[in-house]
Amino acid sequence: MRRLAALLTWLACAAPALAHQAAPLPALDFEPPAPGTYTLHRIMTAPEGEVLGVDGRPQQLSRFTRKRITLLGFIYTTCVDPEGCPLAYRVFDALKQSIGVRSALRDQVQLVTLSFDPARDTPAVMQRYAGSRVKEDGSGVRRYFLTTRSARELMPLVDGQDVSGRSTGRAASRAASSRTCSRCS
Repeated sequence: MRRLAALLTWLACAAPALAHQAAPLPALDFEPPAPGTYTLHRIMTAPEGEVLGVDGRPQQLSRFTRKRITLLGFIYTTCVDPEGCPLAYRVFDALKQSIGVRSALRDQVQLVTLSFDPARDTPAVMQRYAGSRVKEDGSGVRRYFLTTRSARELMPLVDGQDVSGRSTGRAASRAASSRTCSRCS
């Protein structure tokens, strides 16, 4: 498990260099520690709750977070801050590409993007935002784009997740519900 976590850390840092986008991803603002020189935080199970896929069908979040290592990212589709959601989207693209060429990982990892803004980010909007990324591309790495019907349904899914980089639990839920991207609206 430590090796896998170290490999995922390396992939996250190497992903910008591996991206196939025309414009290069900006450098990450941290220097990753050498493998084995850090303590891994306890990986928590995502809370249960109902989400909507791009097809609009309600399903339990656990359908998208169980049986594989899940990288769960939260976004606003209206975010235009180049170092915000668009960067996260491109990093997930690069991770998917990088993981997909590693046979030991491709069937063990999945990428899940969940909207912070269910009022605007309907299943149809999430489908447009995802583009062709929701179709199987042969990489073996699954990628899902999800939303909820309302902020009320979103909050239990955010509760306990470190969405601010500083807090978890109710404080993070309040931050997520009141937070907006600096350039989004």
